[in-house]
Amino acid sequence: MSDRRLAQQQRKGTLQLDVLTESGIHAMVPGEGDLALGVEWLQARAAAVAAPYTAANLVCGGERPFAEHRSVEVVGLELQVVGLVSPTAQLPRGCQALPPGAALASVLDREGTGDLVVVLSRLTPDEDRDLAEAEPRIDLIVGGGSQTARSAPQGLAHDTARLEVGSRGKKLVVAQVHWVPGASGFRVASSVEDLEGQLRRMQKRRDSAVAHRDRTTDARSKERQERRIAHYDEEIPKLEAQLAQAQAVQTGPAHTLDLALRSLDAGVADHPPTAERVAAAKADIEAMEASAATPAPLRGPFVGSGACAGCHPAQTTQWQSTAHAHAWQTLIDQRRHMDLDCYACHATGAFHPEGPSHPNQVGQLAHVGCEACHGPGRDHVRDPQTGSMVADPPEATCTQCHDGEQDEGRFSFDTYRPQVVHASSP
Repeated sequence: MSDRRLAQQQRKGTLQLDVLTESGIHAMVPGEGDLALGVEWLQARAAAVAAPYTAANLVCGGERPFAEHRSVEVVGLELQVVGLVSPTAQLPRGCQALPPGAALASVLDREGTGDLVVVLSRLTPDEDRDLAEAEPRIDLIVGGGSQTARSAPQGLAHDTARLEVGSRGKKLVVAQVHWVPGASGFRVASSVEDLEGQLRRMQKRRDSAVAHRDRTTDARSKERQERRIAHYDEEIPKLEAQLAQAQAVQTGPAHTLDLALRSLDAGVADHPPTAERVAAAKADIEAMEASAATPAPLRGPFVGSGACAGCHPAQTTQWQSTAHAHAWQTLIDQRRHMDLDCYACHATGAFHPEGPSHPNQVGQLAHVGCEACHGPGRDHVRDPQTGSMVADPPEATCTQCHDGEQDEGRFSFDTYRPQVVHASSP
């Protein structure tokens, strides 16, 4: 990570820690992005605002940088909250994630279980399932290792319930626990219907992929469908196993859990003090980039979409009707155009070695223009006969930005491509 990017990330980290701690959050587990800011920096900022981090299995420089657990009292109940990071996570040099099951067992053996054991997990969903199988004392896992939030809890081994909160902070998961004194674990009946629905949808998608593969004669399309089929063949048995687990009948009393997803969109009014903090952070980032050395103007192979319009007017008109043609303006409207995490997907050529490497270089390459999909055009403009362009951009071009995280996994090449494809050239 460059010094410039790190400075921006640390400013965002300061904003997030300030807002979370002011909200009264009880416990939090550091993720890979938090730790990438620098463990010592994160420790200092967390200490300054009393951020309640917990990471029982994280060791850096031979020591645990954060508390192994947090004992939290809520409505008269004692919650034992333990944070865990994945052994497969990309951690800073000098840090390692110890086996999560052993670290959790050590905490519970020493501190007791209280009324509920809650794991704040940065493990993968499969690792969460293995953890629940190995440690029967867990009541609830709040999983942060997935891209999307789920509208229903999952039932795991030993009547453990699992929530998926998703990434990007686009949805708030509201969990309502119905406490049953003397009960052990959770009854998650709603997860059966949820899993049955997921399984039906995935089987339907597999059938569709098989039909598409069998009727297409295009080699690339056939290969794409084969990849989809292989993915479904890997995921369907996992869902079937989860469904069998959820359908198991529980004999003893159990707590129950209801979930609601609240989209944090424009329909939710901003919290004024938080909005002020966000605005201040954006202003600071703009000032940081304004004071930095301005990169040299581009002299590379890109010419901008304006050079294409003369020979391709119909395609230009169609492009102008898409969100791609206004991508840079959305960043300006949100004051995110100097954000080094955002600009590349809202400009043309930023993933090319000779494209813009900084927002100040974007200029005529603002928006997701012709060359973002079809490649640099200078040679083509000079001589259309010899300067070839990419006529049919591959899926990999799209997934540089539509990577499953930014769009919460909604991107489908077959669905999205018709929305931006041009009419055939005359």
